[in-house]
Amino acid sequence: MSTRNSWIVPFLLFSAVIGRAQQPSPIPDFAAGFKQLVALGMPPLDTPATWSVVAESANTSNYQLREITKSLKGNAWLLPLADDKSRAIGLGGVDVVELKTAKKHPSEPDLTKDTETVIAGLKKLAAKMNASENSDPFNSGYGYGGSDNGYGSLLLFAAQLHQTGHPALANQLALAVFGVYPSRETAVDAAVDVLASHFYQQASRAFFASGDWQAYHTALAGLCKRFPRGWSSRDAVAMLLPQLEKQATGSKAPAPSLPGVTIDPRAIAIIRELTDKPPADPNQKTKDKRSDDLPAAVRYRMQMCEQYGFDGGSPGPPPLWLISAADANADTSAAPQFRLAALKMAAIPALAALTADPFLTHQPNARSYSGYYSSNSSSEDRTLSLYASLNRPATRGEIATRLLAATLPEAQHESDPSQVDPEAIREAALAFWKDHKDATREELAAVFLREGSINQSSQAASILAASSDPKAHQSFETHVLASDPAITSFQVVQTYLRSRKAAARPFFDAYAKLVRSQGSGASPEDSSNPNAWAVKQAGGAEKILKQLETLVGSQSPRALALQIAKGKPANAKAAITSLSALLESAPPVKHLHALLEGANAATDATVRARFLAATWRIRWESGEGDGEQPPSDEVSADEKQGDEAPKKDAPPPARKISDPEAAVWRKLIADTRSVASQFSSQYQYGEPDTDAKPTISEIAACALETSIQPNEYSDTYEAAVILNKSASAFFVERATARLSGKPVTPLPDASKIRQERLAEIVAAAGKKPSAEIHPYLATLTPDERAAWLKWMNEPGDLAAPDTVTALQSVIVARHNSDAQDVKGNANLNVGFKITSDTFTKHIESLAPEIDKHSRSSIALYSADFGPGLQIQAKIVPFQTNPPRNKANAEDEPDADDGPGANGARNLEPAIRTLDANEEAAAVIMVNLQGEDCQREAAWLIQDSKATLQPTDADDDDAKEPFATVLKNLLEAKQPHAFNIQIQILSRADAKKFSSTLDEPSPTTEEKE
Repeated sequence: MSTRNSWIVPFLLFSAVIGRAQQPSPIPDFAAGFKQLVALGMPPLDTPATWSVVAESANTSNYQLREITKSLKGNAWLLPLADDKSRAIGLGGVDVVELKTAKKHPSEPDLTKDTETVIAGLKKLAAKMNASENSDPFNSGYGYGGSDNGYGSLLLFAAQLHQTGHPALANQLALAVFGVYPSRETAVDAAVDVLASHFYQQASRAFFASGDWQAYHTALAGLCKRFPRGWSSRDAVAMLLPQLEKQATGSKAPAPSLPGVTIDPRAIAIIRELTDKPPADPNQKTKDKRSDDLPAAVRYRMQMCEQYGFDGGSPGPPPLWLISAADANADTSAAPQFRLAALKMAAIPALAALTADPFLTHQPNARSYSGYYSSNSSSEDRTLSLYASLNRPATRGEIATRLLAATLPEAQHESDPSQVDPEAIREAALAFWKDHKDATREELAAVFLREGSINQSSQAASILAASSDPKAHQSFETHVLASDPAITSFQVVQTYLRSRKAAARPFFDAYAKLVRSQGSGASPEDSSNPNAWAVKQAGGAEKILKQLETLVGSQSPRALALQIAKGKPANAKAAITSLSALLESAPPVKHLHALLEGANAATDATVRARFLAATWRIRWESGEGDGEQPPSDEVSADEKQGDEAPKKDAPPPARKISDPEAAVWRKLIADTRSVASQFSSQYQYGEPDTDAKPTISEIAACALETSIQPNEYSDTYEAAVILNKSASAFFVERATARLSGKPVTPLPDASKIRQERLAEIVAAAGKKPSAEIHPYLATLTPDERAAWLKWMNEPGDLAAPDTVTALQSVIVARHNSDAQDVKGNANLNVGFKITSDTFTKHIESLAPEIDKHSRSSIALYSADFGPGLQIQAKIVPFQTNPPRNKANAEDEPDADDGPGANGARNLEPAIRTLDANEEAAAVIMVNLQGEDCQREAAWLIQDSKATLQPTDADDDDAKEPFATVLKNLLEAKQPHAFNIQIQILSRADAKKFSSTLDEPSPTTEEKE
C-alpha cells in the first residue's frame, strides 16, 4: 500500500468484522491510528493535562461542532504551568493558547460525561443521516474554500483522549465519528485536513510577517510532501509552488508595459511596492482596541486588513472608483490600491498591463475564505476554486483585474477575478481608456449612466444630480425622463431637486406627469430594480411625489416647518418626512433648528412629537454649526445669529446651545402631554416591545441629549440601567440640569475600577445568600456597578460564583417602564425560580383556571442589571378598530393608541395553534430562545388539564424533550443571554381576536 494511505490502515484493521458477527462486536482499539495522527503534528498532551473550561479556547468557528458541543461543561485541556504561564489546548485543537492568568479553575468538568455527550450527539446525527439516506454530513450541494473539515476535529479529540490516558473513551468516540462519514477513510482525511490546514495557516502568517519568499516556499513544499492525502487544499497549494520557487530564487517582477502606450510613472512606482515593499511590523497594534482580547489568528487578519485595506471583504477603493469622489486619505501611507485608484484614468493602462501577471505580492488574497464550489464540480474546477480562496499572497494580475472589474462599465464577476478573462478585461480597459482618457468626471458619469450596470448607473446619476454643470443636468434629466418606471429613480431625483431647488421645477413637473402616466410603477417583488421595494416602503408614488414637490418650493425650511405645524395634523407625517429630506444635506444644526421651529409652533401633541422624533435621524457626523440663529418665541427665524450660536465645525459632543434655543427646549420639556405608544420604541434604546405612552417632555429630553452628545446616547441609556432609573426619567433629569445651568453628572465609567477591585466585588457577592446579592450591589458606587454590568456581559476569566449563577434563573425584577405590566399575571412574580421541573409544573398548574389567565403575553428575559430575570406580564386587550378615515390615511399608525391595537398580531401563534387543534379549549404557547437554541412548544388545555402537544414527526431537531431543552438553556455557557415568551389564550378569546386578524389590510386606493 502506498504511503498516501499509510495513516488510514490502523483505523481499518477491524472494519472487516464490524457488523458481521451475530453478537455485538467489541470496540476496536485504534491506538496505532491515534499515534499516527499525533505524529503528524498534534501538540503533545499527557496525563497531567486537566479537562477544564477556558474562554480563550472556545471553538465557535464551526457551526456543526457548536451543535455537538454546546452543552458540554468543558472545552479545553489545561496544561501544567510553564514559566509561570498558564496554557491550554482546545477540544480537538492544534493551537496551544497562552491564558491571560494562571488562576486555578474552581472545578473540573466531568470528562467522561462530556465525551459521552459528544458520542450521543454523533449517534443521533448518524441516525438522522441514515433515515434521510444521506451518508455524507457535508453533501449539501456545494462546499467552501478554506478549512471546512466538519467533525474531523472530534477525531483529533479522540486522539487527545488517548494521549491523556483515556483509551476506552477515545475508541468509543472514534467509532462514533466514523458513523457520520461515508467511510473511515473520509473521517481520517477530515482529521488530517484539520492538521494540514492549521500548519498551512501558520506558514502563511509567518510569510506575511517576514516577507521571506524562500522560507514560505520551503514551508509549503514541506507540507505538500508531509500531507500527500487528506488535505483538501493540497493541490491548490501546489499551484503556488512554481511561482513561489521563482521568487524564492530572486526573480524580480518586471515593470508594467504596453506597446505604444506610455504608462504613468506614478502608477509604476506604486505597483513596484506590491512586490518590493517590506511588510508592516507583525506586532503592530490594530486600530480596534478590543482586538487585544481576540485570538492571535484573528488579530493577524485584522492587522492585515488595516495595513492593506483590501482583504477578505474589508473596505477597499470604492467600487466605481474611476468617478467616485477623490479619496482624501490616499496619501503615501495608504495601501497601493487606494493610491492607484486615486490616479483615476491614469491608472487604467498600468492595470491593463498586469491583468495576466503571475507575480505574487506582499498583499493577502482578497478572496480568502470566500470561495465555494459545487459538489458536482470536476476535480480541476474544485482545485481552481480552492486556489482562488486560499489565504495566500495575491498576484499582481488578481489585484489589477479586481480593480478594473470594479470600475469598468458592465464589468461582470467584479467580486471574483478568477471568473474574469484577463485578456478580455485588458482589451476592454484599453478600449475604454482610449475613448475617454480626456473626459471630465461628469462626462464619464454620463457614459456610466448610459452603459453601466444598475448600480453603476445609480452612482453616476447621483454625481450628475449634484453637479453644477448644465450639461450634466441635461444628461441627468434626459436619462430619468426616459426611464420606465420612472418612480424607481425617486432617490436620485431627490438629490437633484435638493441641489437645484426651484430651478428644477420644470423637470419635476415633467417627472410627476411621467410617473402618473406610467401607473403604480415597478412591483416591490421586482428583483431587477433595487428601488422598487423602497417605493413601497415610502408609501407609494403619490406620497413620494408630494415629498419631492416640497424640494422645489420657494419657502425656506423654517417657513415650511411653521406651515406644517399650523396645518392639518393628518398631513404632518408625510410633510415632516419631506422637510427632513430637504434638509438632509444641510449642516446638522440648520436641520435641527428647522425641526425645532415646527415643534415650537405646533399645538397638536402628536405633530409636536413627530417634529422631535425627526431630530433623531439627523446625521451629526457631517458637521456642526451652520451660523443660523435657533428658533424661540422672542427671536424671529429671519434674524441674524447671536454671539452664543454654535461655531462652525465644532465637534458634535461639545455642541453649545444658545439662550434662545434653550428657551425652546425648556418649553418642550415642560409639555407633559402623552402621545401614542409607537413613539416610545424610538427613544427606549434596547427595550422590548412596550405599550407605555411617552410624554412630549420625555421625547424632547431624548432629542436634546442626542443633539448635544449623539455618540453617547447608548451610554446614557446604559447609565440609567446602572443607576436603576428609567431611561425616560434619566434623560429628563439630565436635560433639565443642562438647561438650568447645573453641571451634568458624569456617566458611570467601568474603566475606573481595577480588575482587583472587581474580583473583590464578585467574591463578596458570591458569599451572600441569593436574596442579599442585589441589595449588596445597590451599595456599590456607579462606577463599580458599571464594572459589574460589563463583567456580567463579558465575564472573561473571572468565573461567576455558584450563588450568582443560581440567581440567573430567578425572577428578580419587573419591567419598570411599561404601564401594562400586570403583577400576578399567570401566577408569575418576582422570586419564582425557573428550572425544567418547576416551569413545566407551573404551566400545567394554570390549566384549571385557564380562562382567568387568557390573553396573557409574558416575557422573561435577562434583567437589565443582573444576575436574574426580568418579567413583563401583559393582558392583551381586544382591539377596537375605528372606521378608517381616508383623509387621515397618512397618519393611520397613530391609531395605535392603546395596548390592544395589535393584540391579534401579538397572539397570532396561539390563535393559529387553536385553529389547528379543534378539540382544545385553550393553549399555552412557550418559546425559548438562547445561545444556539430556539424552541417552541404548545400545551393544549382540555378538561382542565394541560398536555404538551407532540412535536412534528419530521422535525428531528424538535424531538428532544422540552424539559431537556430548557435545562440545557439554563445551564448554557451564557445563561444571561436567553428569554422565554409565554402566550395563554382561550378558544372564546381567540374567536374574538380572529375577526381582527383576518380583516384585510387597507388597499392602496384606500390609503391614497
